[in-house]
Amino acid sequence: MNVGPALINKKVIGVEPTKDGKGVVFTTAKTKYRQKPAKSIRKITLKKDSRRVLTTIRRTIRNQRYRKDLKMAALRRASALLRGQKPVIASKRVTKTT
Repeated sequence: MNVGPALINKKVIGVEPTKDGKGVVFTTAKTKYRQKPAKSIRKITLKKDSRRVLTTIRRTIRNQRYRKDLKMAALRRASALLRGQKPVIASKRVTKTT
């Protein structure tokens, strides 16, 4: 997450992949500690299935009255990260022998 917008806007949102590659880190900025950038960031690791992760992000943005214009961007980024973390299963092809 870029800390630059946190200095301008009161509430910012960030979505990043976890270090182990299983889940996302949802970052929000606390409005109480705007003058202390080190304390102003709250990071939550979300490692459940994609439906639960997206619901948690959606509800957090809505209930804590974060910026509505960032909601779809955060959900799309989280969805893309979770989709990229899924293992690729090779399909078995059945061939006809004559």
